[in-house]
Amino acid sequence: MDPRSSGHREPAALGSGYTVDKDRSSIRVRSASRAMATIRNTAVSILRLAGHTSITIALRHHSRDAHRPIELLHTI
Repeated sequence: MDPRSSGHREPAALGSGYTVDKDRSSIRVRSASRAMATIRNTAVSILRLAGHTSITIALRHHSRDAHRPIELLHTI
C-alpha cells in the first residue's frame, strides 16, 4: 500500500527510519492523568491541613499572588 494514500507522510530527507519524538515518549495519557490527579489531591490536602474549609475560596485566594502558595507550604 502506498503511504501517500493512507494519509501517512514522512519527511523525505529523513527517510523511512524517521521516528517522531512523541512516539518514543515514555509518558502516556493515563500516566499524565494520574499524575495530575495526584497533584490536585495533594493541593487540596495541603489547603485542608492549613485550615481552609472552602477549597474554591482558598484556591482563588492563593492564585491571586504567586508568593501565597509558597508561604502556605511553610505553614504546614
